[in-house]
Amino acid sequence: MTGAPAPGAPAENERGARWPLAIAALLIVALGLVPMANLLSDGVVVQRWGRNLAQWSVWLVVSVLLALGLARLGGAPLRTLLRRAERLLLAPPPRSFAVVMGIVISGLALAVGYAAFRLHPVSGDELAQLWQARVLAAGHLAARTPTHPEFFSTLMTVNAGGRWFSQFPAGGPAVIALGLLVGAPWIINPLLTGVVGVAFYGFVAAIDGERTARHATILFALSPFVLLMGGSQMNHVLVLAGVTISLAALPRWARAANLAEARRMAAAIGGALGVAATSRPYDAALVAIPIALFQLLVVRRRPVLRRTLLWQGAAGAIPIALLLAVNAATTGSPLLFGYDLLNGPEHRPGFHVSPVSVEHTPERGLRLVSAYLMSLDSALLAWPVPAALLLAGTLFLQRRVTRWDFLLLGIFVTLLLGYGAYWAESYFAGPRFLFCAVPFFILLVARFPLVVRERLRTQTGRTAASLLVPLWLLLAWALPPNRAHAYGVRTYLRLNAEKRSNTAAAVDRASSQLGSNVLVFVPEGWHGRLAARLRRLGLRPLPAEQLVSTADACVIQTALDDLESAPDPTGERTRRAVAAMVRDTGAVPLSGQRAADQIALIPGRPLSPRCAAEAQRTDSYGVSVAELLTTTSVDRRGTLAGDVIYARDLGADDERLRDEFGGRRWLVARIVPARGGATVAFEPYVAHRGFGPALSVAPGIRF
Repeated sequence: MTGAPAPGAPAENERGARWPLAIAALLIVALGLVPMANLLSDGVVVQRWGRNLAQWSVWLVVSVLLALGLARLGGAPLRTLLRRAERLLLAPPPRSFAVVMGIVISGLALAVGYAAFRLHPVSGDELAQLWQARVLAAGHLAARTPTHPEFFSTLMTVNAGGRWFSQFPAGGPAVIALGLLVGAPWIINPLLTGVVGVAFYGFVAAIDGERTARHATILFALSPFVLLMGGSQMNHVLVLAGVTISLAALPRWARAANLAEARRMAAAIGGALGVAATSRPYDAALVAIPIALFQLLVVRRRPVLRRTLLWQGAAGAIPIALLLAVNAATTGSPLLFGYDLLNGPEHRPGFHVSPVSVEHTPERGLRLVSAYLMSLDSALLAWPVPAALLLAGTLFLQRRVTRWDFLLLGIFVTLLLGYGAYWAESYFAGPRFLFCAVPFFILLVARFPLVVRERLRTQTGRTAASLLVPLWLLLAWALPPNRAHAYGVRTYLRLNAEKRSNTAAAVDRASSQLGSNVLVFVPEGWHGRLAARLRRLGLRPLPAEQLVSTADACVIQTALDDLESAPDPTGERTRRAVAAMVRDTGAVPLSGQRAADQIALIPGRPLSPRCAAEAQRTDSYGVSVAELLTTTSVDRRGTLAGDVIYARDLGADDERLRDEFGGRRWLVARIVPARGGATVAFEPYVAHRGFGPALSVAPGIRF
């Protein structure tokens, strides 16, 4: 193999057609700046969008005028200072720069994770995967289903054939389990984020040169979207690590000077994408499609690389084979994933009725991707100008177009199409379903001042273009938190910090004072109790959640009490009861409740004594069995174990656990909200009790 560019060389001097980039720019403007999501949904998707645009417009004018004023006043001395800063940035050798930035990025992600989340999981995805990680760390692929799962079941855990596991593919929980083995599950994602930063730097250096690569890596290190995700325990970080490692290996594969290096790089590409597939198979597949097409075009130019694709396939097959083996051991089929088993085939991508009985149409998919891009405007960098403006501006203005641009554009488009065809709308620190496109977004922003400078003729204008990014970075990190605006890193940190459950943390802290061999019943709110009992009847979790949020809670309560009062071997009574719950329309959601506690009641309909007692305990105060389950371990047999086991408090029904956990000391957690937190007291369990008026609470623990 001869005549290939040296590894790490800058991008080829290609001049491809610019029209795909122009179309992509128009797409970003149409979906990310024009409020398409609001227009398709009567303006209810992204709140305060008009105010956001007004604020961005003001800041854009102010920052441009400020940059022009500084450029004019600073003159030659300022230009000299900027050149010196650029030389200083380029002075460290590439390897040293990469190592330092990897450490800095990991440290920042860890710091942000502590500031925003106190290094605790806050989302349902994180909680379910941390529970699965505990099971894996104990040496099991699945725990044993308790005799009465309604006391321990959660929205994202599966009970199938006596096996109890999370709905997520095993890759994400497996890497968290590595952290559990050293007592620090929270360290994995910050370390992986550092790896992502290093791989991203290597990729951009190979396709755009050192200058752009170092600018882009610094922007990556200061992105709140990156740092908040990196400080969490979400599985998106592992996927992005696999994607960026494969991207970093791709230029070296395409330009390899010999077959040995090409085989190594092909194996790295395949192995990295395979690892990504063990965590989020859909994301990995969407990214793999444009990468595969890119490689086929490279092979047409250099047919000798065709043989290296076998190495790539073999390397990728190893982690995927492990994933399929875990599926077979848990769900019973290699190709059946936990979320499909839990939620049914409606969970899969496509335009059809979703698990929550919503018809997912192409129009709804367009609304979703627009909402994601509108969210990205603030989430990507928290600058006082929208990210979509910079992304579209770069695509419009850049003159040089290479095959690498088309590759990144392909990844972006496949993610948009893929998640436009997926029914669920979800965010975490930003549009999490677009997290794999972060390298594309950051690279475009890093190119923005360069392409603007290329279009300007005056020294003042070119200097001002160089000052814009530093000004926006300074504003984003310096502005105080304020709910009135849609920018500022500190604002994003505070908003994410509000996801923390102080009460659950208090219960966890208090449990250390309870000794060993204890079973604690925790109040989870009327919504949580009803949903758990519906799951016990066989309803899928998502429909159960929707039913409790929209149907009359007292009707559901009465039906469940009636069903549990006598056996139902054929299931006919259950089917009739569920149909009656669904038909009982007219319920109105109670106002002022958090989503996890939302119930509905028919206005004016009197409550039965049992419902009146239940209604006094509608507020969970943020406590959830899903969160507390992450503190529970399993023993060698795979059954719940540990000093303290938490169970959902179902009142008099708690006696059902006597056979399974009767050897433990039983306590009941009582939680009372207090300023700045909550008071938690642990009281002796009293048999045959029901939910009545609130009990007096003994002095507890406040934090």
